[in-house]
Amino acid sequence: MSTSEELKALGNKAFVAKDYEAAIGHYTAAIEKDPSNHALFSNRSACYASLRKLDQALADGEKTIQIKPDFWKGYTRKATPLFMMERYEEAKAAYEDGLKIDPNNATLLKGIEDCDKALASSANASPFGGMGGMPGLDNLFGPDTIDRIRADPALAPHLNDPAFVEKINKLIADPKGSMALLNEDPRMMNVFLSLMKTRFKDLGIGDPTAGGAPPASSPSPSPSQENKQEKKEDKKEDKKEEEKEKEKEKEAEPMEVDSDKKAAEAAKEKGNEAYKAKKFDEALGHYSEAISLDEQNIVYYLNRAAVYMAQKDYDKCAAECDLALANGKNRDFKQMGKALHRKGKALLKKGDYAAAEAALEQSLTNSRNADVLKDKQLATKLKKKKEEEAYFDDDKALEAKQRGNDFFGKHQYPEAVKEYEEAIKRNPKDKTLYSNRAAAYTKLMAYTDALKDCEKCIELDPQFIKGYTRKATVHFMMKDYHKALKEYERAMNVDANNQDVVRGYSQTLQKIQETRGDKDRSERALQDPEIQEILREDQVQSVLQLLKNDPAAAQRAIQSNRELSRKFNVLMSAGLV
Repeated sequence: MSTSEELKALGNKAFVAKDYEAAIGHYTAAIEKDPSNHALFSNRSACYASLRKLDQALADGEKTIQIKPDFWKGYTRKATPLFMMERYEEAKAAYEDGLKIDPNNATLLKGIEDCDKALASSANASPFGGMGGMPGLDNLFGPDTIDRIRADPALAPHLNDPAFVEKINKLIADPKGSMALLNEDPRMMNVFLSLMKTRFKDLGIGDPTAGGAPPASSPSPSPSQENKQEKKEDKKEDKKEEEKEKEKEKEAEPMEVDSDKKAAEAAKEKGNEAYKAKKFDEALGHYSEAISLDEQNIVYYLNRAAVYMAQKDYDKCAAECDLALANGKNRDFKQMGKALHRKGKALLKKGDYAAAEAALEQSLTNSRNADVLKDKQLATKLKKKKEEEAYFDDDKALEAKQRGNDFFGKHQYPEAVKEYEEAIKRNPKDKTLYSNRAAAYTKLMAYTDALKDCEKCIELDPQFIKGYTRKATVHFMMKDYHKALKEYERAMNVDANNQDVVRGYSQTLQKIQETRGDKDRSERALQDPEIQEILREDQVQSVLQLLKNDPAAAQRAIQSNRELSRKFNVLMSAGLV
């Protein structure tokens, strides 16, 4: 379910795309979740104004002021629809109320200037007042208005439109109260101009729309000339309307101005101070204020996300990073990468490793960073581990083990290995599974893999005799008798009386005696790193020389030093001494 901030971000995105209806829907849904958020009413007011739904725009503007009286933009939200309704005095009063909050605000000052111009223009150029013998509105829209429209070939077809007739009836019933209709419907302005001409003609006054009365000697204009004049006037009016609409759109647009950005930066700095002092709730308040003043600055969202991270609220941290990506304007790849990295870290701490891996991978595509790469590798590792653990099932492990044993008994070793592998995936802590697989690998002469499984047995349970004996068997098969002997000795440290161990140890000693002087075995032994290290020691080299010149002295030296004795036993079992 979306939060109010997420819905607000969707509304902002729709507003920028000029999809005002969609924006209103998102803001309304956000208001249902957070009815005390002044910014939501402020932004919805701007949308209503853009759609010329002025009553709704005014209501939201007033609600904005009611919730947060010190929010200067609320007064512009109230003033904008009033200005568009041509209620200039009220609009000016709203702007002036805003100046009490922010006396130097450029937007408010400009609003007052526009209202003053509009008031001056209406006072000097309005043809509606009935002054100087000019017809008043009550006389202009009289009971014969419909007949006069019907007599005008250009206007008569509009009478077939019920909505048009309804608007005309409103003008007849309340000329002054319905004058806003002239701005809403271009046809109404054409009606007004036509009625003005006929009324002035009835009074013997020249056509005021043609720039003054013509000289008495001038011939009456032909119908075609009148039509040209009307078209010319209509074009002028259309141009004026377009310019007026552009101004209104600027007023309606809920984007931030320079003063907002400065205030936002100031709020951010306060938030940073609170964050350093670990006053997290206070920091959130300041960062939220910064966002309300400059919604497209990605840094403020990232700062708020950092607070949520510090509070260990990882879901909110990740959601805030998404808001940063959705709202940030003109952001660079580095900032986007930072937002995705923070989101990935939050998801990593939450334990949602798959989502964390995806976010961190995306972060790396925006900005290569060693820390991000390290976190991504960790997420991948933990995701794999989690997937493996989800596969654990002791009962199914036993079933696979039994199938493996059956295949082993039938000498079907590859099939046995496959079943033991499945069993290990289901229960990787069962030492017997590795032991059985080691036996199957040994039968297949896959000695390296067999040795790894034997080591795993011993790692899981150092007291497990079979781990040592299986390893010794593998070394024996590889003719590394000195290594086999070593594993039997390790087994004896666990259980010196184990018959399998004693028998294996004896057989290995016997084999060493039988193969003494075996050149191939000696050469292979010399490749053993352990033996190479022993032979590099000066003390060992000295005793080897002494064996040639004085065997008895060499024997005494070996017996007097326990470690030296161990090393020579290794050399002897390898067939090198």
